[in-house]
Amino acid sequence: MSRKKQIDSEEYKNLYASGMSFNKMAKHFGCGVSTIQNMRLRLSLPIRERVYDRKEIDEIKFLELWGEGKTYREIADELGVSPNNVMRERLRLGLPDRDPTLMKLDKEKFKDMYLTGDSYEKSQASFTSLIELCKK
Repeated sequence: MSRKKQIDSEEYKNLYASGMSFNKMAKHFGCGVSTIQNMRLRLSLPIRERVYDRKEIDEIKFLELWGEGKTYREIADELGVSPNNVMRERLRLGLPDRDPTLMKLDKEKFKDMYLTGDSYEKSQASFTSLIELCKK
């Protein structure tokens, strides 16, 4: 039968206040994550708000990488963000999921059109129209 771990309440409070994750706290104290979560309840500590430090994505660099046909992972690695951020950026910009015609675009025309506000999202034109304009 296993013995219950003794966790110092003050040390727990300090680690919790510093923002240490439950997983790291469990490793620190040598116990399970559920023990750490239960300790928070026993000590009546408030739930911490999650703070997301979203890194801004350079749209021009994103469009270049997307136009080169790179994968979500390759773009994420190059921009220093997660693949989920790459997917959100693609959706925000209204880009279709890996449209093969996108890879044939003149990158400079595409960048110029985007910078001048001629992207489909800004001008309400369809993405197909934008691709056709880039081919000219």
